[in-house]
Amino acid sequence: LEAIIKTPKALDVEALCLIPGRFVWSVRVDVTILNEAGNVTDAAAWATMAALQHTRREEVSVHGDDIVIHPAHERNPIPLSIHHFPLAFTCALIGSTGATAGSTGGAPVAVDFVIDPTTAETAACAGFVTVALNHELQVCDTHKYGVADVTYPLIKGCIAAARSLVPQLAALMKEAMAIDEQKRADASKAQFLWAKKRLGVSRQ
Repeated sequence: LEAIIKTPKALDVEALCLIPGRFVWSVRVDVTILNEAGNVTDAAAWATMAALQHTRREEVSVHGDDIVIHPAHERNPIPLSIHHFPLAFTCALIGSTGATAGSTGGAPVAVDFVIDPTTAETAACAGFVTVALNHELQVCDTHKYGVADVTYPLIKGCIAAARSLVPQLAALMKEAMAIDEQKRADASKAQFLWAKKRLGVSRQ
């Protein structure tokens, strides 16, 4: 998960700085797996990106060395600054039974792959290739693990398969975030109207 998020510098860490060398916002994502039916890496990576998009932090004002954190009833919390949104897709590699030219130490050579593998497919595979792409279909990160040797054409096949799935997943996440944003706006408006009626406050 760190490689998928940190390597392509998806999160704008400079925007988390309040006073250089002294104060910064700290962002931490904890992922808890409740049930695994296969491909847990991708599920955790998607959940992480969704959580980062969903997160809002308090607005702050900096006056010299003084920092004022404004609660939500004073100013709307603001989203994290994210450069782009890498989405991970894992391919389970199907290895040949015999070594071929180019293999190392008799290791199996991957001849095909299954994207989004189930638990059974994961147990039977000879390795994995995880590809992370952003919404513009640019490759942000690749990671290979397992015993199988992988050829360049097979990696290109994994990337092509991932690219075909990015638009659908990106659209699904965008729709979910739009619905959540509308709920936030409605809740903020209701809170303000209640406070205005009961306390006579106004919002700057």
